[in-house]
Amino acid sequence: MIPSVNMRLVLISTAIVVYILNTTQVLAINCSYKQEIPSKKEKKLALPKYGITIKVPTNFYKVDKDDYTEIVDKGTFNTIQCMKIHPNALGAGDSYYSIDIAFLSNKDYASYTSVKKLREGVSLAIKKSSDGYTTAIVVSTKVGLVTVMSHFLNGLIEEKDLKSNLKDLKIISKNITIK
Repeated sequence: MIPSVNMRLVLISTAIVVYILNTTQVLAINCSYKQEIPSKKEKKLALPKYGITIKVPTNFYKVDKDDYTEIVDKGTFNTIQCMKIHPNALGAGDSYYSIDIAFLSNKDYASYTSVKKLREGVSLAIKKSSDGYTTAIVVSTKVGLVTVMSHFLNGLIEEKDLKSNLKDLKIISKNITIK
């Protein structure tokens, strides 16, 4: 039996309304949690994959990504977890502070223009590009070279912020233990 024209219009209208309601519900979800100021208390965070342990504020958590690990405050952590469940929700484009840890190839290590040894197995590295600076702590571990970076989402440091970022990295480097 072929549905009448009126019945087809009702079915199409219903499908459109259901689609709009489902889309609106997804967009109404807000995954934007308030970023937290680092707590004064610290905890040791073991990262055996990278061969290091790092001291971080107690309200910071690790988020494993495909090819690196982020360490972020609890509010940002909650935003990231929410976005995994609701990828189209509000909060996706927010910039946030993180400490990123990843393996470093010898080729990428060679691209750093300035490397300063801070202590055995730990160096401070700087790379300049036309868009800004990339700064990192480079740690030589049993499992390979590892970078520890401190930055906001895009990772590039402007010249006016370089001195402050390097100071932050030196503080973080003192909190890294090679396993």
